[in-house]
Amino acid sequence: MLSATFTRSQRKAIETLDRNVCVSAGAGSGKTKVLVERFVRIVVESKCGRLAEELRATPEQILVITFTDKATREMKNRIIEAFRQRNLIEELHQIENAYISTIHGFCARLLLENPFEAQVDPQFQALDEVRAAQLLRRCCEIELDRLVEKNDRWIQELLIAIQNKQHELQSGYDASGLLAEAVEQVLMTLRNAGWQREDVEALASEALDGIARRNLVAVRGFFEPLVAEILACREALMPLLGNLRSEMRAIVGKLDNQITACPLNSGDPNLLLGWFEKIKPLVNRRIVYASGPSEHDLLPLLYRIKEAVAQALKVHKTSRELEEQASRFCHSFVVLLLQVWRAYEKSKRQLGCLDMEDLQSKAIQLLENFPAVRHRYQKHFRHLLVDEFQDTNLLQVRLVELLHKEDGQICNRKFLVGDIQQSIYGFRGAEPLLFREAVRDAENKREAIHVRLTDNFRSRPEVLRLVDQVFRQRAFAPESFEPLTPGADFLPKEAPSIEILLAKNMRRDAYLLREAEALAFRIREIVEKEQLRITARSDPRCGEPIRWRDIAVLFRSLTKIALYEEAFASQGVPCFVVGGGRGYYARQEVRDLLNALLYLDTPFDDIALTAVLRSPFVGLRIDSLVELHRLRRERSSEPLHLYLGSLLSSRVLTEREKERLHCFLQIVETLRAQADRLPVGQILERLILHTNYDICLLSRPNGRRRLANMRKLLQMASTEPVFGVSAFIQQLKEIEKLSPREGDAPTEEEEADVVRMLTIHRAKGLEFPLVCLADLSHPFQLPSQELFICHGKTMAIGSRIMGKPDLAYSVIEAMRLKRDQEEAMRLLYVALTRAKEHLLLSGCLNDLSSSSESWASLLFPLLGVNDAPQEPQIRSLVGGLRARVMAIAHSGVSSDANEAYLREKRIDDLAEVLANLTKAMEGATDFKGWSE
Repeated sequence: MLSATFTRSQRKAIETLDRNVCVSAGAGSGKTKVLVERFVRIVVESKCGRLAEELRATPEQILVITFTDKATREMKNRIIEAFRQRNLIEELHQIENAYISTIHGFCARLLLENPFEAQVDPQFQALDEVRAAQLLRRCCEIELDRLVEKNDRWIQELLIAIQNKQHELQSGYDASGLLAEAVEQVLMTLRNAGWQREDVEALASEALDGIARRNLVAVRGFFEPLVAEILACREALMPLLGNLRSEMRAIVGKLDNQITACPLNSGDPNLLLGWFEKIKPLVNRRIVYASGPSEHDLLPLLYRIKEAVAQALKVHKTSRELEEQASRFCHSFVVLLLQVWRAYEKSKRQLGCLDMEDLQSKAIQLLENFPAVRHRYQKHFRHLLVDEFQDTNLLQVRLVELLHKEDGQICNRKFLVGDIQQSIYGFRGAEPLLFREAVRDAENKREAIHVRLTDNFRSRPEVLRLVDQVFRQRAFAPESFEPLTPGADFLPKEAPSIEILLAKNMRRDAYLLREAEALAFRIREIVEKEQLRITARSDPRCGEPIRWRDIAVLFRSLTKIALYEEAFASQGVPCFVVGGGRGYYARQEVRDLLNALLYLDTPFDDIALTAVLRSPFVGLRIDSLVELHRLRRERSSEPLHLYLGSLLSSRVLTEREKERLHCFLQIVETLRAQADRLPVGQILERLILHTNYDICLLSRPNGRRRLANMRKLLQMASTEPVFGVSAFIQQLKEIEKLSPREGDAPTEEEEADVVRMLTIHRAKGLEFPLVCLADLSHPFQLPSQELFICHGKTMAIGSRIMGKPDLAYSVIEAMRLKRDQEEAMRLLYVALTRAKEHLLLSGCLNDLSSSSESWASLLFPLLGVNDAPQEPQIRSLVGGLRARVMAIAHSGVSSDANEAYLREKRIDDLAEVLANLTKAMEGATDFKGWSE
């Protein structure tokens, strides 16, 4: 018997075991609880004999696919707890072998259970994303070098074209590096879409015609829905014509004539673009007012036409010459891509490894090519439970269908759970439309049902009203929005549950600094003055004040997280960056260790030396660094290393500085002499021991995290399969480039009473009493800078190698930007729905027309917030919401404090680049005079 705590919709999802079920589960609707209860119910009902024979299953006969390893562990733990409560001893033993895993985990198990048929090494190793990227980049570089040495004409043409247009493409990268990045990105897109190496071989063999044909398919696929939208609007306009004023009738008449002349079937995209351009002025006319019902019905249709035209004209006309050159370069690129793909597969075979895409594709090939294997698993699994279905791709859906059906006949029962409003993994190839198709199938087929879970058991009603107010608007929810119903019980409270910190017309760097300090000040005020309390009646802490650990600060990205960490530290707000913040390799303690190794390996590296002298290894003041540069004077071509002896004799250094510098130079000289005999890990350990670097780290803010990061690098130095300082440094540079999201080393602080800082992606599935959504002014996705981009669905490839994009590139880019903007809105939905009790929104509004579109530029005006008072004020928002509103400029932190912080950061930055600046001042007569 089900507990009374389940709603009617939840019961329907749990109890319907004889049909396929597709569940649209809104944020906070208890989907994990439903999944666990359904799993347990299948097992219990089977054991009691209350299910039909074909539906009965043990834990090992239920396949559960989760999205992350963390979700897998949570699912298993909940099922185990449910079995313990029911005293299901035998089932507890069986759960250890149950098929509960991520999609990649299941694929790996499938291959390991059938290595002969799958033609894989029974002891294969699965490469993680970083190792796979490293191996692919190495294969790419080797292939490029080989082709250049062969003097292949086509590769020479590619590299020369990139070199000639590099100022228009990307600065800071060599031609080979740009090409390698493009190969990696296109290869990832093709593999995520399910294409195999054989498909690329076929494309390469078709020469220019094959690429042109696929590109035309992509171009038509972009324009056809827009043309269809305009034609549908025209059909709806015609019945209104007789009831319009003469002025309006004239406009619609001209529009009708132009729409009728659509050249869609001409096969010339430039003609079609000309057609859109002629429609544009007709729908851009300013219509002052609408008179009568017909004209009121007309305006939305004109707006839809205007939107379709605007989308189409994001693509620009191109010349025949550019298209021909681009087509030739695209074919050369495809040939290079094929060579790299072959080399990559060969390297993986030699190493006995498979990457994540291999696991999926080989599992699918196994099931497709070996009917006996496929039938065995179809018969074995009585039930398939798939979580987060909105974030699956075509390959993963194909895998599920191979297990579910045979020749159109259902082999087991399928249970899909997802929420299209929370699909935020497009960068990994996720296709939210696949879930929409699953919903449509469930609604239209007798053997399936669609269940909606819209009761939210997480958030206060005020928070849900804000979400509803925002996402009922077309700009925020292009798809149909499913509102959430409050399902949890809260104590009443007087204070608003919404809070807004708003800046106006600030430069981005100044705004970020101000916002970081304003957030830190406000969070400290909330906690120390006990201004907010837990009000959820179901929470054991109901009535207690909110603590540090109840607060999460969410970001779209963590590239500027250092500003927030510093601001929180200066305000005395304990915080922890979940996932490593700005990147492990950008952490100052990691940079210190790498700079020390660089100086040890190359004593004439002035930048590394300057940085390490400023670091806790030595700790020189800025005045002492300036003195070092002054001692070198006009001999700027000589390395600073030669003047360290003179610096030791200088009166500028304090006694403590002289002592630490002397100690550092001694240990470095000793280690330099032993570098060819000692492992890198031991070199670092001795350097840290003799300079007390670890003790210095502990004395700094977030000392335990810094120390853990230091130890992580020591562990890497001890386990990396390279010997020698130079090789280790090069290895780390490769890993840093390919793994920008490498996280901090874990410390106990993550579970302590601290504020969490994390990306919205990491926060998915989590909830917090107080959520601060920071930097709402973060601009939306910028245009692609890749040399070549690919449309996964059609295999079309576009190029901007000539400095300007060809037509295919423009079309693919326009589709990507539209998809990314829609995903950005879903990401906002995920962020807002993490809050249980209180939601704090922070951003900057810029009146300049050139300012980038952002969440802030859409969200705040929609809520009726266009300015903010210097002192906090309770305001009524659009839709009857109430919010506490305050200007970010009044952050409680003085301008002097801000300037001091900026000055200290400038000093740190100066220390790292001082050596280069000296060389740039080669003609100066007195460096000391300049510095003063």
